[in-house]
Amino acid sequence: MTPHLVRKYTGHAITADAMTAARQHAGALPMLAAALTNTCHALAATEADLKRGPVVCGMRFNALIAQRSAHISHLRALTRLWLAH
Repeated sequence: MTPHLVRKYTGHAITADAMTAARQHAGALPMLAAALTNTCHALAATEADLKRGPVVCGMRFNALIAQRSAHISHLRALTRLWLAH
């Protein structure tokens, strides 16, 4: 997971160790940890695509911006659930 993205976009710290420990619990916590990890990976991939710069242009650029926004919204929602758990 890329915990720096959680801090960057939510202002909260969720460590990789906390995510690993959560996977050992019963209930919804392991699924939440997996969802956070998957969202961070998807967000990191989208940001990497955006950093390619001139290769990304026009409609593709707009689609990537929208995709990043959706990932950030999802990350924020998952973080709120994590903190409430």
